This record gives sequence, structure tokens and C-alpha cells, in this order.
Amino acid sequence: MGVQGEVIERLYVAHYDALLRLAYLLGGAAGAEDLVHDAFVRALDHWREGAPEEAFRAWAQTTMVRLSVSRWRRGNREGVAYARHGLEPDVGAHEPQPDVERALASLTPRQRAAVVLRYYEDLAEADIAERMGVRLGTVKALLHQARGRLRLEPALAAR
Repeated sequence: MGVQGEVIERLYVAHYDALLRLAYLLGGAAGAEDLVHDAFVRALDHWREGAPEEAFRAWAQTTMVRLSVSRWRRGNREGVAYARHGLEPDVGAHEPQPDVERALASLTPRQRAAVVLRYYEDLAEADIAERMGVRLGTVKALLHQARGRLRLEPALAAR
């Protein structure tokens, strides 16, 4: 038996804003809502009613990270369109500041995902490794590379 409609609505309302902010940080405004909807639908396939809601959010985060990297690789940043289920987010409140967005855009998708999960979602490196489906050492390397690249950005912009 699948997840019931009112449970789906409760999960959607409870997690949508946080997932939308994460989507904006992972890939910018273009396709952020589609990324949330796609991840939400896929996370529902793995989450079972009665399981902790944090498990649902973890599935959705994992799916979003993997989808954003995959879409970037394919050049498809718009994603799959879904109906909004009648909910209207406050989109402006979720958009990163231009300088933050520019800095994040300078990173590879995997570096960006690691940085967003670490410094925005405040996840431990082990949890990031789980969400990204990589080893702990890979997460440490991605964060190190990203921090180095972000420190270089002002010098590159001045040239």
C-alpha cells in the first residue's frame, strides 16, 4: 500500500521550503522547483508511511543532489515539469544573493553539492558522503577543492 494523499500533502508542506532553498543553492533558479518536485516524487517511492520524516527529507536531499549533478552533466538544467499541487512558494526568499550565487556557480556540481550540504544544510561529512553516494575521503577532497577555488575567485575577478 502506498503513501496516502494527506500524508503526501503533510510531507510536501513540511519540507517544500527547505528543499526549494537547497535546490536554488544546488543549481540556481532555473529548474529549482522542478528539481524539488522530481526529488519529492522519487523520495516517496523509497519512504514508507510510519518511517521518520527525517528519513524522507534525507531521501529527497540525496535525490536532489544526484539529479542536479546528473542534469548538469547532461546539460538539462530545466528538469521534468510537474504540477505544483496548488502551492505557491515565496520564490524571492529562497534565491541566493548574487555574490553567493556567482561563487557557487564557479564550482563543479559535485563541489557545489558538497559545499551546500556542509555549510547550508550543516550536515556532517559522513552524512554528505551518504547523500552524495561517495566515500568520506571524496567529500573531504571536494570541500578542500571548493574552498581553494572560492578563495581564488576574487583574484580571478580582478584580472
